[in-house]
Amino acid sequence: MSVYKEIELYDVFISQSLTSDGLISANLGITLANSNTLNVGTSGLISILNIYGETNAYGSAAFTGSGHTLSDLSTLYVNPISTTVLGSSNYYFTHLAQPITTGTTSGSAYTLYIENAPSGSITNSYAAYISSGKTYIGGSLQIPTGATNGYILTSDSSGNSTWSPGLDTTGFTNGSAAAPSIFFANDTSLNTGFYRIGENNIGITTNGIKCVDIGTSTISISNGITLNIGTSGTTSPLNAFGLITGTNGLTISAGSSSLQAITAAGLINANLGITIANGQPVNVGTSGITSTLNIFGTSNCSGSAEFTGLGNTTASNSTLYVAPVSTVVSGALNYYFTHLAQPTTSGTTTGSAYTMYIAGAPTGTITNPYAAYIAAGKTYIGGALQIPTGGTNKYVLTSDATGNATWITPTVENFTAQDSTSRTTTSTTAVNMINMTLTPTTGTYYIIFQGIFKVGTGNRTMNVQLAKNGTSITGTLTSSLIASNSEIPIFTSDIVTCNGTDVITVQWFITGGAATMTASNQKYMTAMRLGA
Repeated sequence: MSVYKEIELYDVFISQSLTSDGLISANLGITLANSNTLNVGTSGLISILNIYGETNAYGSAAFTGSGHTLSDLSTLYVNPISTTVLGSSNYYFTHLAQPITTGTTSGSAYTLYIENAPSGSITNSYAAYISSGKTYIGGSLQIPTGATNGYILTSDSSGNSTWSPGLDTTGFTNGSAAAPSIFFANDTSLNTGFYRIGENNIGITTNGIKCVDIGTSTISISNGITLNIGTSGTTSPLNAFGLITGTNGLTISAGSSSLQAITAAGLINANLGITIANGQPVNVGTSGITSTLNIFGTSNCSGSAEFTGLGNTTASNSTLYVAPVSTVVSGALNYYFTHLAQPTTSGTTTGSAYTMYIAGAPTGTITNPYAAYIAAGKTYIGGALQIPTGGTNKYVLTSDATGNATWITPTVENFTAQDSTSRTTTSTTAVNMINMTLTPTTGTYYIIFQGIFKVGTGNRTMNVQLAKNGTSITGTLTSSLIASNSEIPIFTSDIVTCNGTDVITVQWFITGGAATMTASNQKYMTAMRLGA
């Protein structure tokens, strides 16, 4: 049938197209009025929406399908087709663009927000699971659960990481297996810890018996056509349960019919929505990457959503590209730009369930393949972090020069300054304590100082702090009010990074009035290296 003028029909339901190939063709796209729904199928899992160009969602895109034991039937499934890579270009297969905001908020904003691991009776429940390949975090990493200032990240035998305190010691002489110089305050026998066997040789002892001897060598739409669901706002949903292919015009609007007219201009306008019978796909374009699907409301996918496009050297043309428009933020509200809601499950499985599953890094001849790449910004992990590759109980996570992290056996390198001479000061400003000076080699150190102090006059405040190259180290100032002729121990510590020439000193001074501050002959400072 040929149509040369716009035909307005009311209450016409199309169960089969009138074209020879059984498809509805729209050369200039399909537009639905605001608040109306485009349904692809009416139920089930077999109605496919194929989009050969970009998909622009100007509202929210909600995927509400069930989880599935097959990854390609999961709620959101991104499966790039095989891509030929070449040259020195980067290739993006799933890209979440950085949201641009204006205004001010004291709340948070999330480029990607994963609410939690799937709930229910699940033996292994994961909020995010990266099966293999390198994971790159270009910004900072925050894991608040169990965090305490100065703690380090340690692993169990399955790679589950937890924050653990640094080694707490009260002395760093050579020690012995029976009396280690680095021991634990809660160990009543004080015979479990670390000691120096000899040059470049460390021993680990438990209950006075050497357990480990560590030396220097022993010990991961037709092209160019746009499909608009509504023209603005967030109330025009697209529900797709089948196939829509458009190469001519189709108009659907209010009235007594679902299908109003096929227009000469080639547009499909649907004021009351479009419903496609079960089992029929919707195609936006037939090939290429220039056919756009614009959705101005919420997109609800009750089955699985599969994205099978090529990777591309341009992020905006990657298989899945999420690029929020500029958003004004205000108040104390949180803002979510990409949100994977926590799946709610019932029943029981001894398998795993994944809120987000990344099968691995791209395969092929690629210099730097990444399973997940966070280019910049802080990365927050509200639950636990598990890195099973190389994980062994009590190992620590360390970095190479480019930030590649691996689990390794903790090693200890320490520098000690001791002074057995009683010292005094009357200074009311910070001065260096005699013989309390260290110059550690390059690395990160847990530095502690401990001594016993008294004051000869009245109630005075004794102040002790660590300093690096003459500048006090923030957070190390320890102040104690001491009664006349009373003795108290004073302890201060911090984790400090040194470059091999940095000088660490102990500074002390008295406040609250003139007096003489005395440090007994029992005082020492130790720097213990963390990591490899």
